[in-house]
Amino acid sequence: ALLFAGSCECGAILAGADIAGVDSLWRWGYNLGMAFQIIDDILDLSADEVALGKPTGNDLRQGNLSLAVLYALRLSPQQEAAELSRLIECLHKGEMSALAPALDLVRKSGGLVYAVQTAERFLYKCEQEQNLWPQSRERQTLADVLLAFQQQLNRLATVN
Repeated sequence: ALLFAGSCECGAILAGADIAGVDSLWRWGYNLGMAFQIIDDILDLSADEVALGKPTGNDLRQGNLSLAVLYALRLSPQQEAAELSRLIECLHKGEMSALAPALDLVRKSGGLVYAVQTAERFLYKCEQEQNLWPQSRERQTLADVLLAFQQQLNRLATVN
């Protein structure tokens, strides 16, 4: 998110934006970056490996806990959360048979739905920032980027 934010901030500075414009573009970039990471994490837990271009569940195998997984660990019934923790540890040790049941527990917990809703909130914040900007070709370009993110998230919401 900070990479997105810094890139937008630099672009605003180079374009000669005033401090309010620079700050607004920083916030837009930060929120877009947060949504991007959450969407990437959702894809890692739910996409087809061919479509994703890498193995599904790669983050879990590496021990990286995404928002959806943290949600599942925290808000699932105690027995399911303990089982998910055990499966994550098995994955970290290279036991690939633990992947499918771990992904099922994350889905069952509502973690993916929560992640989609959280990404939607970040994208909404981007939209709110855009509403502060004057009409321009650059604003339209960034609006198109935001629309592409929203469309991807909508596709994910219908799958999960």
